[in-house]
Amino acid sequence: MKRSPAKSLSFDKRLFASLLFCFLIIPAIITVTHEGGHYVAARMQGHGNARLHYNHTDTGRNAIIDGYRAVKQRNKQAIANHQPFAEQELYNKLHEQYEGLWEAYKDWKFTSREAFLYAAGPMVNLLTALIGLGLLLYFRSSFRQAAELKPGQWLIIFGATSCYQYILTLMAVLFHPLFDPDFRTDAYKVSVHFGLYPWTFNILEGIFGGWTLWFAFKFVPQGQKFILLVAGITGIAAGTALWWYYLGPLLLP
Repeated sequence: MKRSPAKSLSFDKRLFASLLFCFLIIPAIITVTHEGGHYVAARMQGHGNARLHYNHTDTGRNAIIDGYRAVKQRNKQAIANHQPFAEQELYNKLHEQYEGLWEAYKDWKFTSREAFLYAAGPMVNLLTALIGLGLLLYFRSSFRQAAELKPGQWLIIFGATSCYQYILTLMAVLFHPLFDPDFRTDAYKVSVHFGLYPWTFNILEGIFGGWTLWFAFKFVPQGQKFILLVAGITGIAAGTALWWYYLGPLLLP
């Protein structure tokens, strides 16, 4: 059946405000569930000291890794701006040890348990997207007939596009030499485990994330597409900054 004609092609301010609010909190939800995957995997493997933070998870399995991340987090502004700081000597020592561990990991190609620990976070995001895509296909007739999506339908759209961050990560991969030469993603480490080109899974994730956005966008009524784009771009950008620089450090330091 053809989609019913939209009531109006005017800019729906109420819908924009609702979508904007959703997109403001989506980055926090996706980040916490992603790190939650790492946390649960760590606890399943017996790492009782695992701790969940707003942008990473300390598994408690290695004091060097956890210590390096803690010092880096405490002095991130000085490190980013190449300024001296009180813990610089400790940071340099831990950084050297951290790099030594990474070189050893590459030689060992990780263990299966290690690879699962790194893959657990992305797997949570992937599962969320697959559930959303499955519901989108199952209810495709109601989407195609709708002139305006209902709250439940928007929730399915959000789920189906929850891997949008794969695109952002791929962009970070492309430009990481400019701001963080030590940048290594979970997908990078899993690629190394399988003996592949280090950025293989990041490239595949980026392609998948882009495809899910394109596919889900087709199910949004024509009169709501522009509102979705404006609210999505604005909300994701603001929500990411809000979580990573304000709420995240406050709630999950």
